[in-house]
Amino acid sequence: MPVSDDIVLNALADIRQPSLFGGALWSEALLALGIGMVLALAVAAILRIASEPRAAKQRPIGERIAALADLSLSGRLAALARLAQENGTPLPEDIRTALYRPMPESELAGYVNRLETDLLSR
Repeated sequence: MPVSDDIVLNALADIRQPSLFGGALWSEALLALGIGMVLALAVAAILRIASEPRAAKQRPIGERIAALADLSLSGRLAALARLAQENGTPLPEDIRTALYRPMPESELAGYVNRLETDLLSR
């Protein structure tokens, strides 16, 4: 009995096409999820490194305070307050209010000297 081409092709169709069973789909989905997570972690690490602020070379605090000598007393007090904030030195409440309240130069000079001494002592 001669075998026709149609019969042979129909019989081979199951061999040529892989059967998709439930386990294969789940394993491929988990593999894709795992690869996606690894890639996401790699991208997050690269972005964290790229977006981290670079630590500038800090000059000694005494040198930074000396650089403020040319400023007016009110400007110097504001710059010293900024240095205190960067240095982690807490500002006393009276100096904090002196930053926003107009006052005579003699009073400002006292606050400036006190803040300079506080910064240099730390």
